[in-house]
Amino acid sequence: MSLPFNPNIPEAASLHRLDGRVEVENSFRKVFAASRVASDAAGPHIVPERTRVQQFGDTAVATFEFQRHGASFGRRSIVLSRRAAGWKIVHIHASNID
Repeated sequence: MSLPFNPNIPEAASLHRLDGRVEVENSFRKVFAASRVASDAAGPHIVPERTRVQQFGDTAVATFEFQRHGASFGRRSIVLSRRAAGWKIVHIHASNID
């Protein structure tokens, strides 16, 4: 699993690609913890909008946008692969527009 680059996300552990489950999981834990603090645990920090899931055999691509602070918004693309144990994330791309 890889997560390419985290521009404009101060809580991200690295601005470089994260390789492997451990690196990705550690990075997401930090971002989610900061998100809970920022939202005062009042609910999700990200509310997906304009969601779309496209399946191509054993591969699927999910995309969505969400509002960020001010007039900013984020875009996410998640690529999943169907494995014997179920659907697994194999790639995530994150970009933010200020």
